Amino acid sequence: MPVFICVYLFFLLQHATLTQWDEFSHWGLSTNEMLRTNRIRPNDTVTMCQDYPPGSNLFQYFFARNSVWTEGTFLFAQNVAMFLPLAFLYEKVKWNEILKIIGLALSCYFILDNLGMGLQTIYVDPMLSSVFAASLAAYYYLKLNRLSIFWLAPVFFALPLIKQYGAVLGCVLLLLFLVDEWFTQKPSVFKQ
Repeated sequence: MPVFICVYLFFLLQHATLTQWDEFSHWGLSTNEMLRTNRIRPNDTVTMCQDYPPGSNLFQYFFARNSVWTEGTFLFAQNVAMFLPLAFLYEKVKWNEILKIIGLALSCYFILDNLGMGLQTIYVDPMLSSVFAASLAAYYYLKLNRLSIFWLAPVFFALPLIKQYGAVLGCVLLLLFLVDEWFTQKPSVFKQ
């Protein structure tokens, strides 16, 4: 079902343009420079915040490099990056549960579109919060086994690539996971 959301977003954002100041003065400009020079940070860059991590720009770059070089492609790539971490919600859903599939899809769409900055932005804050929240929820939702923390290990490295504050969120995730593992392995003093 996330595929259907992505197809819908592709058609929705196909001709969209960047409208916010930071989008066309930094985030979109950074991706455009990457596409123009095939370098992460060119020496002759005109972007203001050169120390920002390039994670979201790289994701947009790979989409635009392999499709159409438009602002709509940047927005589409950003939305895919926000929706894909939520794909774990479909892990336990069977294909014949069509109402549950549609309900999850609409819920994800509603949450990402209405809570925060919406879907027509390439600001990294919604992407950062989506990846962080989905990682935390996936850990507790899936609880695959004692090694489930290792399934989410790439997130610890991805968060700082999205925004510098992602390093703090990655440490928070790691701390929460370790504390949870410690408490689930030890007999609780509260159980009697």
